[in-house]
Amino acid sequence: MTRALIVHSGNMLGGVETVLTALARLARSHETLALEFALAFDGPFADRLRAEGAPVVIIGPARLSRPLQIRAMRRRLSAHLATAALDVVLIQSAWSHALLGSVVTRAKLPIALWVHDVLDGSHWLHHLAARVKPQLLICNSQFTARGASAAATCTARSRGARCRCSGAAADATVNTENRQLDKKMKSICRGC
Repeated sequence: MTRALIVHSGNMLGGVETVLTALARLARSHETLALEFALAFDGPFADRLRAEGAPVVIIGPARLSRPLQIRAMRRRLSAHLATAALDVVLIQSAWSHALLGSVVTRAKLPIALWVHDVLDGSHWLHHLAARVKPQLLICNSQFTARGASAAATCTARSRGARCRCSGAAADATVNTENRQLDKKMKSICRGC
């Protein structure tokens, strides 16, 4: 059985949270996967996970502008990692990775960073996240993988991290649909 902790901010509801809720539902029906969640914020997303029967640990709240909150959140995660029997920690987003990646490293657990956005290194948070190198980088598309490969966050590749992309087939389909749409638009709007 694979035991994983998913670390996420948890303060929003969107596509990433929908995927994580679906993973919680999937884990409930598979005896080979045990998921639990560590969230910085308690709220509607945490409620959705609890409704799916997923164990949720609230380690925050924390804001970057509040160093004492960050320190407390890091202590709570460290305490949880010390007592939980885990195989891997899956971190969502540069924010969570920047603030909590080193806590996971000190606990001597492998980190998988799941990238849902392009990390091009232009934001200061990407540089902060690059301090901790994940053992595995998971990208939601080839586009995201290309951006992550160029970013400071993915310099871990040169240090032996593996990079997996979950959306290659989806990208090909989207590209084909975009080309078809472009052709239709050009035929409709010749002079535009």
